[in-house]
Amino acid sequence: MFLLPELAFYVKAFSDFSYFNKSHLDIAFNNDNNFVINKNIIDYVENSLTEENKDYFGTFLRELYDSNRFENCTSIDINNYKNSCLSFYTGSNKSLLIPIKTEENSEFTKTEFPNLLDINSSEEFDKILKTLLMKSHIQICYQDFASNENINEYMSNIFSIPKHVDEVYFFNRDISDRFLKNFRSKKINYYTLIKKPIRNYLNEYRDTKNEFRRTISGRFKLYTIANNTLIHERKIFINNLCISFDNAFENIRIEEPTWEISISYSNDKFLNWKQKIDQFHAVG
Repeated sequence: MFLLPELAFYVKAFSDFSYFNKSHLDIAFNNDNNFVINKNIIDYVENSLTEENKDYFGTFLRELYDSNRFENCTSIDINNYKNSCLSFYTGSNKSLLIPIKTEENSEFTKTEFPNLLDINSSEEFDKILKTLLMKSHIQICYQDFASNENINEYMSNIFSIPKHVDEVYFFNRDISDRFLKNFRSKKINYYTLIKKPIRNYLNEYRDTKNEFRRTISGRFKLYTIANNTLIHERKIFINNLCISFDNAFENIRIEEPTWEISISYSNDKFLNWKQKIDQFHAVG
């Protein structure tokens, strides 16, 4: 993910090393996080730190540069930081661009940055996103929820993490409309297992495709394969945000106490799964 923190994030991360500030450092040093930064931001942060703490900040910068985990955005102006960040944010085509608010009186607001992480908030969305940025991974199961409504709300929060959704990939052995309505009018690529003999079921899959195009998205596309070893797992990808299920989508409810969900983000995982796509066949 690409992170766009307010300036106070850097200052707090590298001036307070207490346990209560652990989230800032975990986010900063998570190798899966990329930062939008420039020389003016670096100079500002260094001028706000003690000499000793500058060394820690320098270590962070070296890690960013050595692993190419940064975007040098020269248009962000220290003297007009919020507005220049907002201009970058609205003009960016990065789906997983995450603004971060640290201070209560921050100029960063969810009105202008809809997928903003408020790092001090107890709201469910913020708790989910903070954990993901700290650890790159979340594991949940049926025991974490009191009702099906809680499950649906949690999943809606996950699907709200991207700044925008250009395209979403579903891999699911049993075709279902579960979770599809979260992506109305979006480009949806759905990969599923087709029953054998294929000729006996192809019209049924065509009917399902046409129904989903009519009721969910005119950009819905359905792809099938007869080899169940290539569609064993159930996953949803929004770029490199990956949601993995160990049970059928339809069974993700409290009445089925047997499932777990894993949420992670990894560009390598996304690219590896996309390599399977050419082996599926589009339903015309």
